[in-house]
Amino acid sequence: MRQTLNALLTTLAFTGLTAHHANAQSFPSRYEFICKQWTSEPERFRINPIHQMPGLNT
Repeated sequence: MRQTLNALLTTLAFTGLTAHHANAQSFPSRYEFICKQWTSEPERFRINPIHQMPGLNT
């Protein structure tokens, strides 16, 4: 569950505010975009454990 939430938040940060400002009829919502990306590119949502390790700035 935590990995899924982390992947979702990462994708939300990637999409930015473009879906919010766009016309709702010509662009999907953020949720729809993430669901579409999740089904078309599932490897993008796999978490690398190395990226989860605390680094110098923690």
